[in-house]
Amino acid sequence: MEEKRSKKKVIISIIVGLILIAGIGLTIAYFSSKSNSDDKTITTGNLSIAYENESTFNLSNLTPLYESEIESEAAKVNFTVTNNGNVNEYIKINLENIYINGLTNYDVKWALYQENEKITTGTFSNFNDTTINMVVNEKIEVGMSKVYNVYIWINETETIQNGLMNGTISGNIEVQGLSKKEKTLSSAILGENKSNVITDAPTFTKNSTDKGLYVQKGDDTKSNFGFPTYYYRGAVENNYVQMGEYYKDIYTTINGVKLQVANANDPILWRIVRINEDGSIKLITDKSITENEVYSTLDNPCFYYSELEYNIDYFTSDLRNNYKDKLQNITTCHDIRNVTESGSPSMQRISSNNPTFVCPDDDTEEKYLCNKNYYNSFFGTISADEAIFSGALYGGEGSTYLANETETWTTTPSQYYGYNSDTGQDEEIIMYTIINNHIDFWRYRDKEATVRAAINLKSDVLINSGNGTKDSPYIIK
Repeated sequence: MEEKRSKKKVIISIIVGLILIAGIGLTIAYFSSKSNSDDKTITTGNLSIAYENESTFNLSNLTPLYESEIESEAAKVNFTVTNNGNVNEYIKINLENIYINGLTNYDVKWALYQENEKITTGTFSNFNDTTINMVVNEKIEVGMSKVYNVYIWINETETIQNGLMNGTISGNIEVQGLSKKEKTLSSAILGENKSNVITDAPTFTKNSTDKGLYVQKGDDTKSNFGFPTYYYRGAVENNYVQMGEYYKDIYTTINGVKLQVANANDPILWRIVRINEDGSIKLITDKSITENEVYSTLDNPCFYYSELEYNIDYFTSDLRNNYKDKLQNITTCHDIRNVTESGSPSMQRISSNNPTFVCPDDDTEEKYLCNKNYYNSFFGTISADEAIFSGALYGGEGSTYLANETETWTTTPSQYYGYNSDTGQDEEIIMYTIINNHIDFWRYRDKEATVRAAINLKSDVLINSGNGTKDSPYIIK
């Protein structure tokens, strides 16, 4: 428990570097300070930045922290951005020149606050990227000042983390003033000042007609740290994205009939699932990418996931080769801890239509560490929880843009089935599927269902055109 844990003193040396690109053209000003005590104010163009520390951050001897300790004990960088001009301005805030030594990247977290409002949070786990965009198109209106805090810490997992305390992380913060608002996918989704977002809570009940872009925030049982997650729900028709091409003809089976659903070199259409807490954007293919029948046992419960990964990995080879700079790592939730013949924690959530975006660590036993296979993967698929957020229901008909002619596997287990005399194997795993507008579950041995691939796009990905409809999807630049 938190109150029983004694912590080492946190030794932190923080230096903040701010690079501001403002106004029209490529006027660049580099800022640095040699004092940790005096506030510094830098002015370029219409924007000024007042900050408290120096040019880079260099952190060592970090102690794992719980969420409640972040604001008081995590390494923190403060700065204020003021618009002194006569036109509204936009800024972009990045972590730059990141170097990590002796730390597991996904255990080191960052968070961006605008005063006390949670903006975004994430980890440093994206394939050793040296730049992380925290936010883009932050609007600074004429005469307005905004105060920002950036926190960096090791996340307390209540496991042995002593080895992480000897690691170091360094880098700098970059603030860019944009000459005009960037045409990002996330900005198109959210609308000006988040005008497209519905802030009222949806109804997770039968015959619900909720439809639109909703936000989940302020509840760390639903999202990792209570930061906003924006998600599409209902039979929406404005969450289409076009990116990549099918590598071959794609077939699927419907009611025993094999049908072709895509031709080789056809453009791939995706549906936007959500904007994650770190600002990245999760997409899922509009169509099935393959038919897939998988069988798994208690002795090898991760076999199913490796089969899914194989099919998805094969399908997405073109994306990996041609769009790698647009993709961010994705964590696919398996949630196979404490699965028994009588049920599982996920069964309790799904059966009551009470979903969560929190992805539990499968650290109960080594053989259950399927999640770890996905920390360094660009590709995954959807969970039953995400399907319920989208409008599908268990035990009734909902309304979701994921509805399709074919049944689709999720990564969420329901329970184990028991001894199978045909194979001599113990306990077949039973998984949830999405069928039309509801959630069901099946034994792998008895069920053939399809797979839809999911990816995460980086938060600052730009679009060329489109309004998100099927006839005019967002085209990734």
